[in-house]
Amino acid sequence: MNLKNIIFVHRGKYNSSLEENTLSSFRECVENHMNIELDSHILKDDSVIVFHDDNLKRVCGKNIGIKNLNYKEILNECNNSVPTLTNVLELVNGKVILDIELKYDVLNGRLEKKVIDILKNYDGKFILKSFHPLIVWRLKRLVYKNHLDCKVGLLVENTLLLFFSFVFVRPDFVSFNYKFLKKWFFRFISKRKDTLLYTIKSKDVYDLYKDKGYGLILENYESFK
Repeated sequence: MNLKNIIFVHRGKYNSSLEENTLSSFRECVENHMNIELDSHILKDDSVIVFHDDNLKRVCGKNIGIKNLNYKEILNECNNSVPTLTNVLELVNGKVILDIELKYDVLNGRLEKKVIDILKNYDGKFILKSFHPLIVWRLKRLVYKNHLDCKVGLLVENTLLLFFSFVFVRPDFVSFNYKFLKKWFFRFISKRKDTLLYTIKSKDVYDLYKDKGYGLILENYESFK
């Protein structure tokens, strides 16, 4: 899959009446033919949920770390609003492309293996990425082992980490804040690897990069029309 000029909607199409990373926000994306960026975590019962933070405080108002909770506990704390990755795949059903970020609060390999197991029988298009190079390294090997047709990318905001990851981890694509294009090495890599820029929050910035060959992750998508 070529990421050139592809657009993803950040955490789904959310607003004051639709919560981020929920089935409702993703349903809006599917109905409006918008590709989706989402976040995944693994819980103590091996459930893979779609949720951004490693703590419930910002989204659910409870100052509780999530990695030691099970899925039933998450639902109780968040009014049943947190979907599993399987829930999302069933909803999307291949109708739009998914950009799945794997979070790094758990680094023992469970999340990578579980995500790949869930995706084995999914027929839709998707890409995988993480800020942690070890997760990217593991994902690349699992994708190859399971003969999955997807790209695995590195999220990065550090020049030194980008250099070593480019040499040793060899991600299929890189993803970084568009502001980092001011740094020469980020520009250098972006000319040699598919590049996904985040998070575009204004039409002015969108207009600046929309025809430059980058993939873009947009937030508050309605304002770009």
